[in-house]
Amino acid sequence: MSSSKFSALAVVVCLLGASFYMYEFILQVSLGVMTNELMRDLSLNAASLGIVSAFFYYAYMPMQIPAGLLHDRFGPRRILTFAILVCAFGALFFSFSYSMWLASAGRFMMGMGAAFSFSGALMLIARWFPAGYFPVMTGVVQLMSSIGAITGELPLAIAIHRWEWRPTMLYLALLGIGLACLVWLIVRDFPPGHAATPYSPGDRHRPAHQGDAIRLSRVFGRMQSWWVALYSFLIWAPIAAFAGLWGVPFLSAAYHITIANASMACAAIWIGIGFGCPFIGWLSERIRRRLVVLTTCGVLGIIGSILTIFLSCLRPFFIFPFSC
Repeated sequence: MSSSKFSALAVVVCLLGASFYMYEFILQVSLGVMTNELMRDLSLNAASLGIVSAFFYYAYMPMQIPAGLLHDRFGPRRILTFAILVCAFGALFFSFSYSMWLASAGRFMMGMGAAFSFSGALMLIARWFPAGYFPVMTGVVQLMSSIGAITGELPLAIAIHRWEWRPTMLYLALLGIGLACLVWLIVRDFPPGHAATPYSPGDRHRPAHQGDAIRLSRVFGRMQSWWVALYSFLIWAPIAAFAGLWGVPFLSAAYHITIANASMACAAIWIGIGFGCPFIGWLSERIRRRLVVLTTCGVLGIIGSILTIFLSCLRPFFIFPFSC
């Protein structure tokens, strides 16, 4: 989008795309607040619970590259709608599971659908907003993911306490089906009046396989791509492992607080991500020094991890209020 302006429809379309990212984060972190219930009802131990959780990422990780190619070939509207439905039916399957392997299959379906969320939201931003808005809007997408993660902490813990985990997952499945309907009805691949190009989705004359192979070889052939991927893995993996699964039971045991209060403490991670991402996106665009921003964020992550995990005996100030 070359214009310096954007429409209200662009905001609605991109927020719906980001809403899928928010929804999949609710599903992604949901195991963290139902560990005791799952271990009880499915006869799991810590190791088998970790296996169930990991099945989400077994699908999520390898689907990243196909997700981008499919978005480009068929357009985000169709792909996002289908991916949301896959997530929703994975949640539905999970709610009726009675063994570790059935629960793992449900998590696998959720991860497979979730793999399309972030790339789809970014594609909508790139097509509906001017280029200068891309860093800030990417931060907004991350903000939506943080809202989803926060919802998957304390609010979901309260819902599970009230309705148990099976009905709660069923309600989440219905929520996903509703979101898929909204995306199909409202989201469009391009803004109104967008001129068709030889690479527009649905163009049968496009040399798709040849084009995809060339683009992938260029990406994989650049060392910078691998450094960015490695950085993303190292800075995100601790968040996924701690805030997404083991943070709540760890904080509950280490600080002797309730599951609800541990969920509130873990939500502080997502609040920091939610407020920080739009600001970091704006700052990086303003100063044009990406390496300084990335290094600073990594150092802050190390300091926060040390304070939270290894200095529990000091009861950091962000945990202490919740233990009263």
